[in-house]
Amino acid sequence: MHFRRSSEDDEELLLTQPRPVHSRTARHQKSPSCGVFCNTKCGSYFITALQMAFGLAVMLSAVYSVGPKVVPGETEGEAKSGYLSYVLRRETIFLWGVLVVLISSMTFKGISTNQHKLLTPTILLQYIHLIMTIVQTVVTILYWTTLSGSVRNYLTTMMVQVDSEIQVNSDIDADAKEQWSEVEKMVKDDDSWTDLSPKILYMVTMFHTGQIIIGGWIIWTLLNHKKWLMSRVTGDNFAVIVRSSVQGVVIQK
Repeated sequence: MHFRRSSEDDEELLLTQPRPVHSRTARHQKSPSCGVFCNTKCGSYFITALQMAFGLAVMLSAVYSVGPKVVPGETEGEAKSGYLSYVLRRETIFLWGVLVVLISSMTFKGISTNQHKLLTPTILLQYIHLIMTIVQTVVTILYWTTLSGSVRNYLTTMMVQVDSEIQVNSDIDADAKEQWSEVEKMVKDDDSWTDLSPKILYMVTMFHTGQIIIGGWIIWTLLNHKKWLMSRVTGDNFAVIVRSSVQGVVIQK
């Protein structure tokens, strides 16, 4: 097809319409770095795989969870109420795991087919996890004086159960029993617990801080990959059609 020459002043913008990209450079363009050791595409695959593994682990924990034990002196109504609470908690955890797995599957498809919209559910899920971790950290620090008492009671209850198992099991040597007695003393003795409580708070805070840092990196990587996919769609897949003043001549830029 032959075109007549026309000056730029004679050209008129007609419309913008999508066109397929056949450029080898556009097809093989690498995604930006994720800031660690790979690009955002590999990082998104890695993040989604971890998320799916977490969802499967949650589902398995619900399936293989053990029901509440019968407590001596407990009435039939209390036992029934406890069992119903256990069933409700188990089913909720299982459904949460199913939701995480489904969202991860969508994200896998979005990464492999370059559909940026399918990354949004995972990004929202990670935002929820990050906000919950931050709130949990703040509440733990502010109300540790009250929470430490609950933690101490929980540890004491566990130690009573372990003591009963140690007495029944004759294979435990004397050194192990002595070490366990020292651990019990740290929890049951008031002075020892006063020294141990800030250390537990420090460990919990550091653990939450690590979760917050990792969660921030996950969101940053997914957002960057989503923006990169969006830029490819809006930047590479659209062409500007220019109509010349010369009749029958259309120029595509």
